Amino acid sequence: QMVQSKFTYDETFIKNNLEVIEKNFNYGEENRFDLYYLVLPNKENIYREYLPDYVNIYDNQSRAEKVISQINNDRIIYPKEELLAEKSINQVYYKTDTHWNSLGAFIGYKALIKTMLNKNINYEKLEWHDEKDSGDLVKLSGIYGVFNDSIPSVTYHGISKSEKTDTTKLYE
Repeated sequence: QMVQSKFTYDETFIKNNLEVIEKNFNYGEENRFDLYYLVLPNKENIYREYLPDYVNIYDNQSRAEKVISQINNDRIIYPKEELLAEKSINQVYYKTDTHWNSLGAFIGYKALIKTMLNKNINYEKLEWHDEKDSGDLVKLSGIYGVFNDSIPSVTYHGISKSEKTDTTKLYE
């Protein structure tokens, strides 16, 4: 969504973005590699219900969604639906930060791996635990350490140091 912004989308904005993306895909093809775009949803697109009542929503579709909706390419990954599904169970963005947390990043990573390799993550090799830290909003306000966020973090369980460099051990 466009939140508290009166930025307008004209055809030039969308056309310029589409040209850059197409140019990058063509470069990958010319150099014999597959290029993938992992487009990250902004926090306000996932936790819209927490925006204050006085915040105006000018558009229900984000800038990224406007651009990628016009591209027919299965190498563009936009894990918004996966993040929305997970947020009903777990926190996927920091409460005191504008970024996704480790779990949110992991959801994006899963979507990327699923698209790139058509493989699923082997969850038996992962162990989740909580850590505490302050996010970027707290740090920017100068009250670091006062408000701590519970941050899910992951470690490899039962994978030797040499296996960690071979990430294929994580996939089924």
